[in-house]
Amino acid sequence: MQINSELCHVDENKIIVRITVSEKQMLVSSALGQGRDVNEAENNALSKAMGRVNLSQSELDINNNTSNNQTHATDSHSLINTQNKEVLKDPSIDLPNYKSVTNQTNESPRDWSEEIYAIDYEIKRIGWSKEEEDLFINESLECRSRDRITSYDDIMLFISLLKKTKAGSSPKDFKELFNSKNLILQSNKLLDNLGWETVKARDFLNKQFNKNSRNLLTKKELLRFIQLLEQELDLRN
Repeated sequence: MQINSELCHVDENKIIVRITVSEKQMLVSSALGQGRDVNEAENNALSKAMGRVNLSQSELDINNNTSNNQTHATDSHSLINTQNKEVLKDPSIDLPNYKSVTNQTNESPRDWSEEIYAIDYEIKRIGWSKEEEDLFINESLECRSRDRITSYDDIMLFISLLKKTKAGSSPKDFKELFNSKNLILQSNKLLDNLGWETVKARDFLNKQFNKNSRNLLTKKELLRFIQLLEQELDLRN
């Protein structure tokens, strides 16, 4: 077995490492791990990679050609380094199927490494700079940068919005799109598709946000409301 370790992200709070396990030049498993230092991140990633293929520690030769392709990150948001060609060729290796958590509960994972990695992949696909990413975050989540996102639901909403964004789009275009009037119109279309009457829609709104009118929702809450309605539609399909 050959194990490769690659540094994907560094900031003042966390380090994210990608571990790939291969045999005879064939990829066996791959996983991301988050930690306060490189060793903790590598151990977490290795544990995930082993678990995905039911490998025990004794089955892995940790010292066999283990290469550490770590780079010094100068940008706290530079998650995919220039050597990470394999991920660009097959992004499905580490990107899970995301399921949103309505409220911040025990279901929210403590390790957000794969979500952060997915965000950077989408940002790279769209072609945004750090400044353009921050502008989009300000227009959608109403905060300055991703470092200020503390809610797992907000992370999932951010990923959902990025996945809908076409490559080459300008974040400035979303200033008009994300105003309250347009967001309410978008939610009207979804409610029509769901066939919900006013009472049912109001009950759903109250249950999710403890508010009786969409006019009382913030921009971020309206985007979240739209996301929840889209999930309801997906459940029908």
